[in-house]
Amino acid sequence: MPKQATNIDLHKLGTYYDILTHLQVLWSNNVKLCSNRQVAVPQGCEIFFANTSLSLPYIELDGLRYGASTMNHGSKYCYAYVDVRRPVIIEYIFKVAHTRKTPLDPSLQTTCAVVHPLLRSDRTPEMPWDKWYEIPDLGTGIWLAEMFGEWEIIDVYRFSGHLILCPLPIHGNTWWITMPHDHFRPEIDITDDMLDEVEEEYNHDV
Repeated sequence: MPKQATNIDLHKLGTYYDILTHLQVLWSNNVKLCSNRQVAVPQGCEIFFANTSLSLPYIELDGLRYGASTMNHGSKYCYAYVDVRRPVIIEYIFKVAHTRKTPLDPSLQTTCAVVHPLLRSDRTPEMPWDKWYEIPDLGTGIWLAEMFGEWEIIDVYRFSGHLILCPLPIHGNTWWITMPHDHFRPEIDITDDMLDEVEEEYNHDV
C-alpha cells in the first residue's frame, strides 16, 4: 500500500452514499449495510461508517499504475480506460473496510475508484478513423476537452489500460484525442505529423 495513503471521511468528500450503494450491491451476499446517519437501524443491518476508508494516491494492477487526480503522487496516472475502451479521469481511489458486527465473521475489504467519463457532443467532428469500418477498434477517439460526466463508483479491476491525451484545436475549439498507451503491444502510433494533417484538414476553411 502506498505510504501516502490517508484516512478520510467519505461524508466530507460527498461520496459516502454512492460508496454505500456500491458496497450494498458488492457485498449483498455477505451483509446488509445501512447508513451511519440512519435514525432507526433495521434488525440484521450493519452500519457502514464513513471514516473506515483510506484514500490512495495510486494502485498497481497487472504492472500498470493508476492514480487519483486529487493526490500529488497519483495525478500523473489519472487518465485510464475502463471496460476495455471507455476513457475516464480517476478522481479518487479508496481502500474500503467494514468490520463485521459479529467477531467471528471476517471483515470485508475492497478497493474502488471514483471516476468521471470523458464526454462527446452533437458537434463532435468526424475524424478519419471513424471511416475505418474494416479495422478493429483502435481505442482512438475525440472528446470535449476538460469536460467530464457525473462520477461513477467502480471496482478497480475494471481498469483496462492507460491512455494518451493529445489536444487538437479545430475551428477555434480544443478537443481531446485519446489513444491507447499499450506498454507491451502498441496498437497504433499517432505522430505529431498525423495530428497536424488532421488539424489542417479541419481548419483550412477558417
